[in-house]
Amino acid sequence: MVVLVHMPLGQHDDAEVRERAVLSAAAAVVHDERLDAAGPARAMYALPADRVHVAEPAVDAADLASGSQEGGALLCVAAVTAAKGHDVLLDALAATSDLLWQCVCVGSLERDPAYASRASVAVR
Repeated sequence: MVVLVHMPLGQHDDAEVRERAVLSAAAAVVHDERLDAAGPARAMYALPADRVHVAEPAVDAADLASGSQEGGALLCVAAVTAAKGHDVLLDALAATSDLLWQCVCVGSLERDPAYASRASVAVR
């Protein structure tokens, strides 16, 4: 089994213990360059260096999307957790209260329910 780690769960209740068990059992762990191979992922989970590999994130170039007519529609796709920065997005949108913005956030509210609850209260 090879595990692809985009963003470690660690430091959320017992998530670190469960994640450590899964990653320790894996033949290899692949993560993106933000989690430098000698850095947090390996140190946090005490993984042997020869089982941790880095895959640099990239995308194929695509044509620009046409966007909305008014330019005020945003879509945020991510689990609602502090690590994803919804608070930063909401603060930025609040600072542009003179503009008509509509932002739809799509993602799990179950990863960090307390944070998700605070974020939803901030929006109302």
